[in-house]
This record gives sequence, C-alpha cells and structure tokens, in this order.
Amino acid sequence: MRYLKIKERRCTPEGCRIKKMSTKTIPVTVLAGFLGAGKTTLLNNILRDPQGHKIAVIVNDIGEINIDAELISKGGFVDQNTKASENEVMALSNGCICCTLQPDLIKQITTLLERNRCDYILIEASGICEPQPIAETIEAVSQGLAESHAPVQCRLDSVITVTDAFRLADEFECGEHFTDHDDHDHDDDDEDEDEEEEDLDSLLIQQIEFCNIVLLNKTDLIDDEQKKQITAVVKALNPSAEIIESDHCKVDISSIIDTNKFDLGEAYRAAGWAKAMEEEEQAEREEHHGHHDHDDDDDDDDHDEHHGHHHHHDHDHHGEGEALEYGINTCVFSEVKPFSRAKFEEIMPELGKSIIRSKGFVWFKEQPDIVYIFEQCGKQLTLQPASKWVAAMPERDRKQVLRDYPDIAASWDDKYGDRLNRVVFIGQGINEDKIRTELVKALAE
Repeated sequence: MRYLKIKERRCTPEGCRIKKMSTKTIPVTVLAGFLGAGKTTLLNNILRDPQGHKIAVIVNDIGEINIDAELISKGGFVDQNTKASENEVMALSNGCICCTLQPDLIKQITTLLERNRCDYILIEASGICEPQPIAETIEAVSQGLAESHAPVQCRLDSVITVTDAFRLADEFECGEHFTDHDDHDHDDDDEDEDEEEEDLDSLLIQQIEFCNIVLLNKTDLIDDEQKKQITAVVKALNPSAEIIESDHCKVDISSIIDTNKFDLGEAYRAAGWAKAMEEEEQAEREEHHGHHDHDDDDDDDDHDEHHGHHHHHDHDHHGEGEALEYGINTCVFSEVKPFSRAKFEEIMPELGKSIIRSKGFVWFKEQPDIVYIFEQCGKQLTLQPASKWVAAMPERDRKQVLRDYPDIAASWDDKYGDRLNRVVFIGQGINEDKIRTELVKALAE
C-alpha cells in the first residue's frame, strides 16, 4: 500500500498553517481469460493467501445468475483466520464489463473506494471479455480520482490472462489451429459454427495480447514439446508479457498481486504486431536521417525512388528462441501507394493461410481521405474506417498537426502526405515473398 502526501493550506485567524492529508491508493488486478481457463480457481487461491490484504471482489458473469459470485460469497475462499464479513463481493451479471456493463463497473469501483473498507480490488472478468476496455475503464477512474484529489484512489496493478494450456494443445493444436483455414463448402449450420469459432479465435488472441502476465494453466496435462510450442505462440503474440506456468493456478501469490508493474502505454505497445510496427517505424526514421548525409547531387534520385518504394521486413521476433525454433516469424509490409479495395478484399483471406495475427492501417484509391484499420485474428478478418489522414485535413489543422508531431512531418511524402499502407503479419513459416507479391498485386493501378 502506498500513500501520497498532499499538503493542504488552511488559513486561520492565527495565520496560515500547513496540514498534511493522506491519500490512500488501492491496487486493482484484473483476471481475464476464456471460459474454463481457471480464473475462479486463481481468484480463490489469491483470497486464501491475500498477502495481508483485505480484498474486495467484483465478479462478472454473462448469465442472469452469477454462479461464481455465489460460490465465493459462501466463504469458500475465506482463510481460517479471516472473517467472511471482512471481504466484500460485488456481482455484475447479465452483461459484459468490457462493453454493456462498463458504467456499472465504474459505479462498483467507486462505491468500494468510497466505503474504504478494503485495500485491494480483484476483478474477475467474464470469459467473453476483452481486457483492454476494462483496463481503460479502470485507468479513466484512476485519472478522474487523481484529478479531483479524492482521499481514496485506485491504480491498475496487473492484467492477468489465464490461459488453458491443455485446451490450446487439444482444440487449438498448440496454435496451428489459428492458421488452419478450411476452404471446403459449408451449409448454414456449419457457417454458424465457423463464425463462432472465428470469434473464439479472435477473443483468445486479444486476451493474450493485452496483458502483462499470462498464466499458462493446466501445464501438467501437456507434454514438454507442446508446452514449448504454446509458449512460442504466446511470445509471438505478446513478447512483453511475463509467462507463469501453473497447475490448478497454484502460483506464488506475491508474484501476481501488488506488483505495480502495469503500464497502459506499454500495454498498447506490448502486442507482437505493435512491437514489429514500432521497429519498422524506427528503422524508417533512421533511414530517413541517413538520407540527409547524402550529397545534394543525390537528392533528386532519392526523391524519385521514394514514390515507388515498398518495404517488406522479416523480423526474428525479438530474439525469442522458442519462436524461431517453431518457425514463428514476423514481417511488415509498407507501401505509400494505395490499394484497390476490391483487390485487397479478394487477396487478404487467401493470404492468411499461415498467419496467426495481422494488423495495420491501409488506404484505398477509392477513398483516399480515410484511414482504415485492417485486423486479422486467426480466421477472422475485419476492415473498419478509423479517421482521416492528416493530408486530408483542412490546411490550418494539417499545419498544426505537423507542428505538434514532428515524426509525421519528418516522414511526410510530397505526393501522398502521411498516407501509408503498413500491415504486420505474425505466423508460422510466413512466406515473405508471397506476401510481398500478393500485396503488390492489390495496389491500385
């Protein structure tokens, strides 16, 4: 528990004096993971060994009756030396705290802080929750309380994704399932099942990507080779996450609570695709600065070459031995020229046969002002408009952005501005030449 000292100046008839006020900050840990992975087991294990904390619990269940909260509130987690009345359990049912129940989550956290009867909060998310919106909600609450100088505040301590290693090995074939795109014809029932499977793939990947701890549970049910392959896939999706192996979620509790290790900015950059894109951008900045060392005689040639250039970099995935051993690699395609939307939408589903994850931003000749976000998780592909390119903004706004963001100004293209197609691919045995060849075919003529 940490306390921040805030000085409050009070004026009295005798003169002004300084009074120190203590601000109590309560850590919050989010437990995410798919149904049956072991979140409730981990929650119970923490509550049996709370490391001296008085813990309040918020449990989210998608059904109308919150079974998990019922079991917990009956005292199954309470230590022999702990009275049940010392713990608080709040249930958020019939919805998901990453979307429909966000206002309720804010209210529950605020209520717990106002009551000031706990010094730690555990949130068990529903199995269908994405952790990123939950983390953003908690960070928003934390920021608002800090700005209002509330006497009891909160901070997000960790986002832990509990992953079922046995299920990954069995149903997901240690990650190979994500790249197994079936081209056979299906009837309507099969299509519904395929859609549900795609949603599951996407959810599982996003739960692994956005966390700072991956608890690889049920490792006693798989062999060493399967464990190594699963670890390689997890590291490819989230190179920054700490991976903790467990059986029945038995872990050193001090290693997962009150760690003070979560950083929202780092969480955004933690995913493998985000790190690969950051590396690509850094390489281009260094390349750009290198061009300034050329003689003026070379400037025209460099400029002409720039408009037709495209990059395709293959990364060794940050030196991760397991990733290399199992053929998992990452590459980035960058191109200033626009795509033809029809060609892009035709090529991308076929291109993804060996790809676990891809994400990036693209632009189309048919809609040159719009930034589109392309995303693939397993077999699910999405394409959504996000914003306008800076080059499409009114001149006054454009100049302001370029003043405020030197990196955009430094990479500005005389013809295309900041318009750029950049997509990261993560997969097993990605064929670099094929990706490059097919994506170049999708460029507008």
